[in-house]
Amino acid sequence: MAQTGSVNNLVSIGSSSSRENLNVALYNTEGVLIDTSVINDWEGISLEGLAAGTYHVQVYGDEGAIIPFYSLSITAPWDMSPDRFEPNDSIETATDLGLLSQGNSWDNLSIHPGDSDWFKFDISQTGRDYNSVSISSFYSGENLNIALYDGEGVLIGTSVINDWRGISLEGLEAGTYHVQVYGDEGVIRPLYSLYINPPINITPDEFEPNDSIETATDLGLLSEWNSWRGLSIHAGDSDWFKFEIPQTASPIHYVSVNSWYFNEHLSFALYNADGVLINSSISSDLDGISLGGLAAGTYHVQVYGNDDAISPEYNLYIMAPFTVISSDESEPNDSIQNSNNSITQPFPNQWFGSDGDDVIMGSDSDETLLGFEGDDYLDGQQGNNTLFGGQGNDTLVGGSGRDALLGNKDDDILFGGSSGDTLYGGQGHDTLVAGEGNSLLFGDKGNDILYGGSEGIDTLNGGEGNDTFVMLPGEGYTVVADWEMNQDVMVLLGNATNYRIGDLPLGFTNATAIYQIGETDKIVGIIEGVTSLNLEDSSIFRFVEGVGSLA
Repeated sequence: MAQTGSVNNLVSIGSSSSRENLNVALYNTEGVLIDTSVINDWEGISLEGLAAGTYHVQVYGDEGAIIPFYSLSITAPWDMSPDRFEPNDSIETATDLGLLSQGNSWDNLSIHPGDSDWFKFDISQTGRDYNSVSISSFYSGENLNIALYDGEGVLIGTSVINDWRGISLEGLEAGTYHVQVYGDEGVIRPLYSLYINPPINITPDEFEPNDSIETATDLGLLSEWNSWRGLSIHAGDSDWFKFEIPQTASPIHYVSVNSWYFNEHLSFALYNADGVLINSSISSDLDGISLGGLAAGTYHVQVYGNDDAISPEYNLYIMAPFTVISSDESEPNDSIQNSNNSITQPFPNQWFGSDGDDVIMGSDSDETLLGFEGDDYLDGQQGNNTLFGGQGNDTLVGGSGRDALLGNKDDDILFGGSSGDTLYGGQGHDTLVAGEGNSLLFGDKGNDILYGGSEGIDTLNGGEGNDTFVMLPGEGYTVVADWEMNQDVMVLLGNATNYRIGDLPLGFTNATAIYQIGETDKIVGIIEGVTSLNLEDSSIFRFVEGVGSLA
């Protein structure tokens, strides 16, 4: 044997023929008897405590007994070699994992007899309730422990292997910490994994510093749809923006903020030019703050976190009134059919945009609308249409027919229509919202947000990246077809007590069905490829307040 035997190591014999008795005996390398056992004794002869070296096994029958066939089983200690981080057996020689952000894991680590693995890491933000350190292993039978120490070597907390809660980092300040992994009384682990989910390292966004109304980022005179993506809120941060609208706004005009970072919702507020509060909302409300009835002029938006909430990435959306302009020399050109601007018609029922920001509206025919470059707005209207955004941050809206919406590059927003459309985000961090009918949503690359279930049986495929699936209660339900554990997030309205895990509908296997509890429980979603999910697991499920008219 290569290592000292443990409680799991033994020698035994077995046979389905039980008419005659067989014995097994274990001897050391000098031929000295260690112990004996009999056939079909599952405890066999233990190797626990026996040093590495050579041993002999004898199998024999009582008084000439015979067995036509038997099996010899030897469960020996693992032939363990030090893992890639050795030597790291003390706090002074701890493996330095560096400054960590978001989820991290290190696999194929090992603990041999007398071993103790030490690791050192840094965090840049104060820990939150979902930040933790833990260890796991598929090798059963022997216990491993984990301990967390601060930068001075003072013990903070301990845990054991396969406790998914691990040791919480909540409340721990930015700085250096140490982790020790060790076994009780010389136990070993040929394979284990270390997981550290630290606070995310949030860097100031491109508009900083804009932490007050006096230093608000000036977004200028706005018209139509506008979006700013990849913004961030760190602890104690507050982002201010200033913008103008060219004419009195209608009920369709609004300001909204989108962020789905764990259960940390951002708040935002709208002020007039004098800094007087108009209204406020939270990032999970898709209706946002209406601009309806507000006169032309200057306004301010403040985005901030309640109770020090943070967000490594949020989006700001402003739907403003159109800029009022006088008739140009190209009039009349009030429809796509008689336009003479940069929108062209190279083929029948095909309309091409330019390298600028285009607005292309379909008609009652089956058409193809291509935005190409720029931040375009494409609306299918009636007919069975194909909408292609191209480069830029585009907004695509399906119409009353069966439409195909393709965002292509950059960060796009796709709204399904009324007849079960196919939405394909493409590259970038896209937002896809299913409409009426049974829709198909494909996020593809990037960290996408997909909404389904409110009006039909919608199938959601996130694709690559860390995707967010929002199950909206309504007339239908959502089918998540490519759920990735430890990567994707599921969002439900309300809280965990409003839902339960239930039976799968006909036609589904190897999946989890989620029901909304009510007078009559109603299915809201199916997650394919996974079973035994726990609604209380905050690494999988996020619960938010209502999402306005989409609820």
